[in-house]
Amino acid sequence: MIHLIETTHAGSVPASELPDWALSHGVTSLSTAEVMHLCGLPANQVSQRMASLRKGGKLFSPARGLWVPIPPEYRTWGAPDPMGYIDDMMAHLGAGYLVGWLTAAERHGASHHAAQVFQVATDKTVRARAFGRSRLEFYARSYVGSATQSAELLRNTGVCVASPGAHHAHAGRASRHVRGDVQCGEPRHRARRGAS
Repeated sequence: MIHLIETTHAGSVPASELPDWALSHGVTSLSTAEVMHLCGLPANQVSQRMASLRKGGKLFSPARGLWVPIPPEYRTWGAPDPMGYIDDMMAHLGAGYLVGWLTAAERHGASHHAAQVFQVATDKTVRARAFGRSRLEFYARSYVGSATQSAELLRNTGVCVASPGAHHAHAGRASRHVRGDVQCGEPRHRARRGAS
């Protein structure tokens, strides 16, 4: 639990106001335990209370037990850009990751078109998912923990993005479905972004 949530009085945030509260406090995601604390809800009511917010396009759940508030400018899309929640989602799943291939090339400005799929190399198996306008595909790769990442994109976005050429170093192990560069540091299980 991040410091801001720990120090917020239990039950002080009405469930209907939770997404806007989180966004206004710089909280990019909430676990079920954090929702229980902030809203004063018992565990068996969290999913039910969040369902109405999901239907209203105010939040979504990229993984069981993780809730992501949707900024107003993305509410008609159903979810924000995956760069806004991929780090929180992978930390919640306990997986090391690296945004790679065409998605990384696009982020580095080296792609002549937008990637159609958000591609992620992981250190364990994660199933493909779709949220709003985005499709996410995950590829288990043993080299994720030893690969190099873009320090500039990590600093600017908080997301592990493959450095240019990183996947080429491991091209022999790459899937026949995916080509490009990938490398990243140790799996990051840091505190999620948010004011503290």
